[in-house]
Amino acid sequence: MARTMIERSFLTTFFLVQSCSVFAQASADPPTPSERRQTEIKQDSKDYAVSSYKIGKIAKIVATRPSIKSDYDPKENCSDFKMTSVISKFLFKHSVAVSTNAFWHDYIYTSCHAAGKVKFANGDEGTWTIYRYGRGTIEIINGKSKGEFIHLFCQQCEDQDG
Repeated sequence: MARTMIERSFLTTFFLVQSCSVFAQASADPPTPSERRQTEIKQDSKDYAVSSYKIGKIAKIVATRPSIKSDYDPKENCSDFKMTSVISKFLFKHSVAVSTNAFWHDYIYTSCHAAGKVKFANGDEGTWTIYRYGRGTIEIINGKSKGEFIHLFCQQCEDQDG
């Protein structure tokens, strides 16, 4: 039996209203300005927090990629930047933990960096990235501190090109 135009219109409208009603009930109310600000504060706090991880004695360190050039500054010459295990050990020994914000905003950014792996005497294992001018990161991937991410800066390394 053919439906009339009015019946089709009514059914379409009814379906849309029901769908929207179900969707509206399923979705959460948008956050209030106060709730949004609390989320921003939590994120800001995280960005300004400094890791409490203490870098201990290094059992083994390997530079898996001793020289990498990102496309941050295509004109930057990284040919004289090559990380060794000795240099990376020096950086980790003399660096201090800094906040995410400080890491990205307070120190010189460069296209030249290196990457590798580290194993600490306490059993923690991680991957590291070291940038020219004394910046570095360690992500603990195995051990009791798994998931910890540390941003570092080495004042004594800042003027060394690697």
